[in-house]
Amino acid sequence: MRKLLLGLVLLGLVGCGRGSASRPDDFAVRLREDGGMTPFSRNILLTSGVSEDETFLNGVVLRVQFELTETNLTALYEAVVDNRFDSIRADVEEGVYD
Repeated sequence: MRKLLLGLVLLGLVGCGRGSASRPDDFAVRLREDGGMTPFSRNILLTSGVSEDETFLNGVVLRVQFELTETNLTALYEAVVDNRFDSIRADVEEGVYD
């Protein structure tokens, strides 16, 4: 879960204007979680229209498409802006076990 949230902070924000009063039409959030050397990954795209949650595990891909309500997407935008996404910093130190 921590990696998923870190992905949101570092990779996920597309089309989000700083301090805008209303949600831009092209606002989207992309999250990515990677299993490193394990055969796992997860990609989530939250946007107006068709959103997608794709999970890859051991060669099998599960893709779920869904639509967010405008209310939910606006609430997500407001949470991102309220938490000042542009000033979030992460001090994460992970070991490499190759």
